[in-house]
Amino acid sequence: MKKLLGIVVLGFLWCGTANAGDCNTTVTAALTEQLSCADDDSLTVTGSISYNKQNAVLSQQLDGVTITNTKSGTIQTTTDGGNGHSAIKGQSSLNLTVTNSGTILAAEDYGIKLIEAEKVTITNEADGTIKATPASSGSQVAIGGTKMGNCGTCLNESTSSSGIGLTLHNYGTIDAHSRTVYGGHASGHTSKKTKIYNYNGGMIDATGSSAVKFQYAEDFELYNYSGATIQSGSGDFAVDLKGASTVTIDNAGTIKPGAAFGIYCDVCSNLTLTNSGDIEATSDSLFLRDITGTNTITNSGTIKNTSSGVAIQFNGSTGVTFENTGTVESAAQVAVDFVDNVNPTLKNWGTIKSTVDNSKVVDLSIKKEERILDFSDFQKQEIKFDIEKLQEAYQQIVQIKKFEDAGVTHFGAISLTQIPGDPDSIKGNKARGIFWTKPDKSGKEVVRDESIDESAYSEFIKDYENTYFKEVYDTLSSKYKLGRVRILLKEPRSTLSWHRDPEPRLHIPIITNPGCLMVIDNVAKHMPADGSVWVTNNTKYHNAFNGGEENRIHLVACVLDYKFN
Repeated sequence: MKKLLGIVVLGFLWCGTANAGDCNTTVTAALTEQLSCADDDSLTVTGSISYNKQNAVLSQQLDGVTITNTKSGTIQTTTDGGNGHSAIKGQSSLNLTVTNSGTILAAEDYGIKLIEAEKVTITNEADGTIKATPASSGSQVAIGGTKMGNCGTCLNESTSSSGIGLTLHNYGTIDAHSRTVYGGHASGHTSKKTKIYNYNGGMIDATGSSAVKFQYAEDFELYNYSGATIQSGSGDFAVDLKGASTVTIDNAGTIKPGAAFGIYCDVCSNLTLTNSGDIEATSDSLFLRDITGTNTITNSGTIKNTSSGVAIQFNGSTGVTFENTGTVESAAQVAVDFVDNVNPTLKNWGTIKSTVDNSKVVDLSIKKEERILDFSDFQKQEIKFDIEKLQEAYQQIVQIKKFEDAGVTHFGAISLTQIPGDPDSIKGNKARGIFWTKPDKSGKEVVRDESIDESAYSEFIKDYENTYFKEVYDTLSSKYKLGRVRILLKEPRSTLSWHRDPEPRLHIPIITNPGCLMVIDNVAKHMPADGSVWVTNNTKYHNAFNGGEENRIHLVACVLDYKFN
């Protein structure tokens, strides 16, 4: 009987009151002692660990520790007022795995401390909470630490680094006063290879500022899914990535600081940002000043500032491509600031607006004369012809055929195709065709000429079959559904009217000069005579002018099966 009683008591102590120095256990009762782990320990908590000193669970410089805190479990430090009071200390650890469905709480310092930790995976389930007392400005970090994946004193005092830091999956709540999820705030704090996934229902919250703070991080990825939120309650910075490099952010949820800077990526490099959700701040919703490298920002959601500053700040940046199909809205005059940018690209199919004044909603005071805004209406094709043969063929044709003026000054056309058996189909105004224009200050659109059935122009004119243009026509016809194919003349020092056509046009420049430009929606481009083939979006308002002192000659075809975005 005594032997049996001893076994029962021993079992109770093992399961409910584990001794300090042993994490390889299941905690079912209420502990007030520290658990100190060893390599490959597996700790499960269904009861509680509540410690009034530093580090309720100590897993420092260890390999392969697994901690599971269940829905009924609690791991916490209760003392407020000193540094180092972490609920879980995983500093300089390797392959640490924490899965939480209950509560992990630090009264101060770190919920989970990961300074110089390597290959850490943390999953916070839907019922889980990980926090450092949010109501206290003295509290610090819910999850994280400096130099994750980039240790100075690694596992077992090694100085080698894996280059892989934190992977965080969050379905629940992660909360702190500031630096909620943290990876450094200075150039010497660099964390590497961070991946943060904030899923539907997930909340990363700072009651003060900096919900996510990874300054000078390398290889940083953040995925904020639909239904997920990253926010700061009263201060700046929902996401602070100052100085970070190789950054990927995909937001389909909500990113919202209490004040300025939804995403702050000052002096970042190589940023890919995709937003289909909502990013909102009082000022400078996206602060992307002085970014370098290759940077692509794509918005199909909403980005807006509600008080001052701008919605998107690109000031002083290089290598920026901004594509917008969503809404960018500013409560100040400027919504998108490209001041002092070098060769930015702006592609807008959505809405960019100011609720105050739209006179300068996009500030394009850029550094270089070449202003690249949106060349998507000029699409270079993957075929090319011999420019010398094109020029020779042109000279052959003008020896036997004069240009039709089609009723337009300083303009001429020679048709290479016609309606089968109908030579009248290429004469007079039929060499020009229908178009729409706005001829006066009223801005009212009017139509010129009559519609032409472009698909009927299927016969290549026999007089030109022995020229190189027949080979060009056959090649183009095999790739595109063509209407009229013409050689178009634009005389020196002349322009066309501001107009639009029923369909896109294919261009092969034959003779041109640097003063020859085509303008579509206020974006101008010179297409060189090098044998290249271009398709231009003539369904938008456009113009062409020859500012040179010699004729501009293009082969131009109506393209009936080409679609622009």
